[in-house]
Amino acid sequence: MKKDFFPLIAMLLGIGIIFFGIFDSGGTIMMFISISSLLIVLVGSLCALAIVYPLKDLKKIPKLFLILTSDQKYDLVEMVNQFEQLSMQAKREGILSLENKLPDIEDEFVVNGLQLVIDGSEAEEIRRALNTELDALEGRHEHLQGVLAKWGSLAPGFGMLGTVIGLIVMLGDLGAGDPESLGAGMATALITTFYGSFFQNLIFDPVTENLRQKTAKEIMFKGIILEGVVMIQSGVNPRVVKDTLATYLSPEEKLNFNVETEKEYV
Repeated sequence: MKKDFFPLIAMLLGIGIIFFGIFDSGGTIMMFISISSLLIVLVGSLCALAIVYPLKDLKKIPKLFLILTSDQKYDLVEMVNQFEQLSMQAKREGILSLENKLPDIEDEFVVNGLQLVIDGSEAEEIRRALNTELDALEGRHEHLQGVLAKWGSLAPGFGMLGTVIGLIVMLGDLGAGDPESLGAGMATALITTFYGSFFQNLIFDPVTENLRQKTAKEIMFKGIILEGVVMIQSGVNPRVVKDTLATYLSPEEKLNFNVETEKEYV
């Protein structure tokens, strides 16, 4: 699987813009570094997250960040052509002849669908089985994405909690006759709010949405495969199979697809 580092670059660019804002305002990095604030926001929210989700789910969080840089390509044009060829073979040589093609097919979802066809399953049975597989896949992905989304929603709350702690300490020092600590105490109190907002808006929420987009693309692609498998089982004309699946292509993909089709039928 190829890597796509653009999301990571965008994240680093966002961090860089924040640093620029700090420097442009006359501040320094040290003003925004507080180990205690970081612990309250990250570790505190992680502890709250551990109350909601089991340890086995929390262990998968690093994997979610690795998926951020994954770049799974879905070649719809190739898939349409593949199903046209499979339907042509099924028409010429019969459904059972597709079994010889299974070892050459990389997509496990396609293999599972064609195996159901070869086994003599009805169209409705195939649709039900593959939809169940898709629902299970989507459910697993949504569950893990929910872990990250929940962490993102907890971070600002713990940022505010840290701010309240800082304000209480600051007011306590003020009541004890130490007004010089007022400015430093206020700054420390606000840092936790900064951390909470930072982690939610630049880390957790964007990564969660990126993963959701990846899942949506995968589900859509497999949904098209499902339609192709059902059409092969139903004995639909290969040309109709190709034209039907081609409706899912983007305008750019349709342009390339039409060029390839013209070459094929010349």
